Amino acid sequence: MDADDLCRRIRPERLAELTYELVRIPSPTGQAADCTRFYAERLRALGLEVSLEGGNYPAHPSAVAWLRGGDGPTVQFDAHTDTVPLPHPEPRREAERVIGRGATDMKGSLAAMAEVAAVLVEAGVTPPGDLLLTAHDLHEAPGGLGETITDLCARGIHGDVAIVCEGGQDVLPLVGRGMAIFELTVRRAGELCHEVTGAPNPIEFAQQVASRLLARNGEMATRPEPYVGPETIFLGQFHGGSFYNQIPNEVFLNGTWRFSPSKELPAVRAELDELLASVLLPPEISLEIRFYQVRPSFALDPAEPLVKAVQAAYAEVHGQPLPLAASPAVCDVPVLVRAGVPCVGHGPLTHGAHGEPEWIATPDLVRTTAVYLRTLAHYWSATGR
Repeated sequence: MDADDLCRRIRPERLAELTYELVRIPSPTGQAADCTRFYAERLRALGLEVSLEGGNYPAHPSAVAWLRGGDGPTVQFDAHTDTVPLPHPEPRREAERVIGRGATDMKGSLAAMAEVAAVLVEAGVTPPGDLLLTAHDLHEAPGGLGETITDLCARGIHGDVAIVCEGGQDVLPLVGRGMAIFELTVRRAGELCHEVTGAPNPIEFAQQVASRLLARNGEMATRPEPYVGPETIFLGQFHGGSFYNQIPNEVFLNGTWRFSPSKELPAVRAELDELLASVLLPPEISLEIRFYQVRPSFALDPAEPLVKAVQAAYAEVHGQPLPLAASPAVCDVPVLVRAGVPCVGHGPLTHGAHGEPEWIATPDLVRTTAVYLRTLAHYWSATGR
């Protein structure tokens, strides 16, 4: 594979236009089927072998596309088609930017994946191994918990190595914390009542719960771990009550626990239970705990050939090294790693993900596509293909 020639074939306008077309299709988590089907058809038009895989989630099909090659290892590029369910102004193109919900998270990455395949097909290249592209719904929590990519892996639809096409823009994450969400409800039995009745107030006990969580977060901050830093507990919601002098029946608290790569979810849940057991509740007050994992932790061997291939490709495109680091956010890398697939996360620069305005720049999509093409060349060369 002549990586220089392949990179010269990248078409910026094609990248930008596909990104824009994808952004124009609303696809909040759980409602991404139309976007996924559109993407599958675009890949089929390139000449790829394409299927829609429903598996155990038929309402949320995944696009699976193959560019068949030789008997070398299969390299997979993966991205999600769903977006956070947050409002955003209408999609538009402005100079070198595509602006709209999902532009940077992660429909620009979907376009870059398709561009890799388009370049290889147009260059008449038969890759040394298969190229596999996967695109799926149910990524963004809390609506999605990685169910569809997990299902693909469980059914053996994955590469020998994989790149999840987000994160790691200027570092290459090799380790990441797990993340769980807690939903805590402090309830009082009985009817709503006036403050003068003296009934126990759930807000008082919810405040004690919040204090325990935030104090533990402070303790964790003193125990950072290599690469990933400390575990964290974040409290994002605390609300209850509907009138200024009425004792509410319940108070709701919600947040995240990002935990060490050395821990699994049951151990973290046991720690949470022990922490909250220290809050003494009267008989009229109860505490309901819901605690569930968004993604597990992960770690990858830095000597893995895919790591070296991505670093070499990045250095050629950007003219600077790509240092190893930890993943600061949740992604689908651990799903693949735990399925036995060496996997890294690397994608274009993000702008306004989960915020507003959300946008992506065409020149960065070009650079990212070049990194992917050069990664393929380096990886298949390093594996003797």
